Amino acid sequence: AGTLQGNVFLYPFQHVVCLELKKIPPHMVSGLSILRPQLETLICSQSVTKIEDLISDCGGDSVQPEKWPRLKSLFLAHNFIERIDQSLKYLIALEVLDLSHNRLQDCSKILEIVPHVKHLNLSSNQLRNVPIWPEYKGPCRLFTLKMRQNCLEEVTGIEIMKSIEELDLSDNFITLIPEQIRYMPTIKRLSFARNPFTYATNYRQQIIYNLPYVFSQEARELLIDDQQLTSKEKQRIPRNRNRQQPLVSAFRPYSPSSSAQNTTTSESTTEPESIATNSSGTVVVKRRRPKNRPGSLRTLDADETPTEH
Repeated sequence: AGTLQGNVFLYPFQHVVCLELKKIPPHMVSGLSILRPQLETLICSQSVTKIEDLISDCGGDSVQPEKWPRLKSLFLAHNFIERIDQSLKYLIALEVLDLSHNRLQDCSKILEIVPHVKHLNLSSNQLRNVPIWPEYKGPCRLFTLKMRQNCLEEVTGIEIMKSIEELDLSDNFITLIPEQIRYMPTIKRLSFARNPFTYATNYRQQIIYNLPYVFSQEARELLIDDQQLTSKEKQRIPRNRNRQQPLVSAFRPYSPSSSAQNTTTSESTTEPESIATNSSGTVVVKRRRPKNRPGSLRTLDADETPTEH
């Protein structure tokens, strides 16, 4: 296709409610401000670098920012957007926002700008944190959160968004099973595929262990990585959990430093003789160093670390 030689004029389409622009830079679109009062769906791809160029300036119209009273769906997938700006606050009726396949690195405050959004797609970006729900805005209203193919290592803050029904965290770098799902009673679909912890043979059982007890009810349905939660699996959901129990890791490679730490901790005792088991399962017997023998030496097991006195 040849290069666009002139502006695209929208003046003849004053009653349109759904508009799609592909490979057309916003500054080459004239008449978008005329559609602002009635437009319900706006789709722009392969052209947008700043959201404000489209929403605040209305493209080539370069007008003063105003509210978009009826725009419910904004699809800006496959663009070149690097940051979220305040222009989204003018979308007062927005329910669906798709910012997938962009260059975003931080969306932690996006829900402060569009707290009324119900379906949010942030997949295929460079994000390291999930959006944080501002609790001063009241109960969360988000139903769908998609963050597939990002750089997530943990999902702190997701537990605040108790309204979420679909959560897609596939293709990230999460090594610990997110225990935050314990606090998400309305979830209907969970996707964790191809995170490091999913390569453990028992990862599904560990997810089930962390589900809210309400999912043990026969009528409740839940998809975990596209597989329905079975009646037998529902019986494994614990009614009560030890709140002091540490977060379970389904993907924890052997670490010599952690082994040494465990052995040192186990051996710190005032008894004349103590028995400890290190991480490899070897039993280590430690005897108190005899007094008045400063020059004596003893042999340490390969996994035992001497305790400083």
